Amino acid sequence: MPFVEFKKSIRFSSNPQNGSINLNSNGNRFTVQLNNSIAIPQSARDASIELNNGELWNNNPNISSENKNNMLDFVYGVDSYNFVVPDGLYSLNDLNAFLTREFKKASPVLPDDLFVLVGNNSTQRVLIDFNYAGIQIDFTTSNIRTILGFDSRLSPLAPSTIGEEDIADGSAQFDRVTAWQIRMSFLSNGIPVNNQSSNTLAYIPITAGVGSLQFIEPRNPVPISLENLIGNSINNFDVELVDQEGRDVDTLGEYWEFVVLIRYCVELGSNRNNGRLLTHH
Repeated sequence: MPFVEFKKSIRFSSNPQNGSINLNSNGNRFTVQLNNSIAIPQSARDASIELNNGELWNNNPNISSENKNNMLDFVYGVDSYNFVVPDGLYSLNDLNAFLTREFKKASPVLPDDLFVLVGNNSTQRVLIDFNYAGIQIDFTTSNIRTILGFDSRLSPLAPSTIGEEDIADGSAQFDRVTAWQIRMSFLSNGIPVNNQSSNTLAYIPITAGVGSLQFIEPRNPVPISLENLIGNSINNFDVELVDQEGRDVDTLGEYWEFVVLIRYCVELGSNRNNGRLLTHH
């Protein structure tokens, strides 16, 4: 006997004005409380859910107090300085611009080109150009070393001479977040990682520029099984946004949203479906 397919699109938003609850301080986790349950009849088969589209801001900080990589300590002559980098998503140029501003605000005032961070695309390493004598960065206390690729050591090993250079010990890590994952707590057969099961609805590589809005429209959406919901209903569940390693994403106060498509088939003529897929209004 032939089957008929039922479809329903649902939009989810982290914005409390759109009905989300329990939004956490990072803005990447919230709870959905539906007025009418999502219900899939017992007679259904091939039930699935997939990401249809969405909007996410590419602003997750790669330098922050939470990441523990925002401190820079150095000496120049007889004076010691401690810079705290504000939470944000930085490129090497952005970090140099921050340093220039801080040099000008320091007491006593520092030359705005005291030292400069230079990137080498061929090696993916950072080079520090010391333009004055008597500079030494303490990477034993400067946790910003992790994003710059330096070991826990002094740079340079002795106070700098004019024009001295020091290259990082390893690759820079400015691309801390390269992709997002959307997870939904009721998924039991989401996108797995190797042989590990997960509740992941979608894996989204980041293509938007720093501070830009990424519009998500998968060309070939991955259907995720909803076999566990056949004959059941759900009206309360959690949604979260994490990075490629499963770490919490800080949205910096920006809301995010996405639309899913739920579909299933029912045998034509079955009276157990009643032609409905119940969802929230």
